[in-house]
Amino acid sequence: MKKVDDYEQLRRWRNSIPDKHNGAYRRVWDKAITKKSMRAAVNGKCQDCMAWQGPEIKHCDIITCPLWQYRPLQGKDEKTHAMAVAGIARQIGSDRPVSFPQTLPMGLSGAGKGSGKVVEAAENKKRA
Repeated sequence: MKKVDDYEQLRRWRNSIPDKHNGAYRRVWDKAITKKSMRAAVNGKCQDCMAWQGPEIKHCDIITCPLWQYRPLQGKDEKTHAMAVAGIARQIGSDRPVSFPQTLPMGLSGAGKGSGKVVEAAENKKRA
């Protein structure tokens, strides 16, 4: 039966989690697997990926991981770097390249009356 196989697989996996820090890793996994916390799910996956080594999570450089920007133990510098990576990912994921005036905040881009002229001027400058 599929349900029995799932139970056994989950039981084996939980038992394979190291009993470090008074069982903290298992508690995080328990919260994640029972859908009590999405934060625990991210933390648990990062712990699993980094072989249950907390300091390694902080220094993770796998920026292609979809959870990288949400990983635990980020300091101020790491959060700034994560924001930069997110900006790059948005540009890569967009259908067309984003010109500089379009990326400025509303007040600085001339948004509103005549804002199309700012974008049009930038696109003409690129063509020249």
